[in-house]
Amino acid sequence: YFRQNPCKWLEWIGFDTYWDKQKEVIESVRDNVRTACRSGHTVGKTKIAASTALFFLFNFFPSIVITTATTGRQVTFLLWGEIRQLYRGLRLRLKREYNMEVGARLFETDYLEIEKGLWYAMGYSTDKAEAFTGFHEVNILFIIDEGSGVKGNIFEGVESSLNSPNSRVLTIGNPTDPRSYFGKIFLTKEGSDWNKIHIDCEQSPN
Repeated sequence: YFRQNPCKWLEWIGFDTYWDKQKEVIESVRDNVRTACRSGHTVGKTKIAASTALFFLFNFFPSIVITTATTGRQVTFLLWGEIRQLYRGLRLRLKREYNMEVGARLFETDYLEIEKGLWYAMGYSTDKAEAFTGFHEVNILFIIDEGSGVKGNIFEGVESSLNSPNSRVLTIGNPTDPRSYFGKIFLTKEGSDWNKIHIDCEQSPN
């Protein structure tokens, strides 16, 4: 049910204040192999990326979620900060309402493990494309945060791993550099295979 209705998953884990553009992002990941989202600041794009990571991880088995950004700080304090907060809310809700444990371990090293080597989410920053070429699973999601600052070879490395029946990639960021790979997704034929979303700051409830 949640696989087909990801916004119901958002409500179930306690994220019931999402707005239509956040809904568009998570539903695009459900429906498309490649999703790119450009926006300004303070529109909730990092929170919906974190929610999408948990949605994918907990609703597909076995599954792997890999997140990256331009710097380790952005990975740890921004995207994984949101992931930790949402995960703790999920854990508390299961305990309170169903007296159930999640059955996962959250590490301080930006790593959430359900089953070692098979079912997990992890985040790191690197400029080496080969770091993204060794992941193979029937369900796999890559999230590239602050996409405008991530080098093109990282996108190419991720692309080489999009070969399973349910492989997905979501990149989000501010469109600050039209020469970046992220910029080219929106401005050139590089983006022909991507579902592109634009979040206007003035439309945001924030």
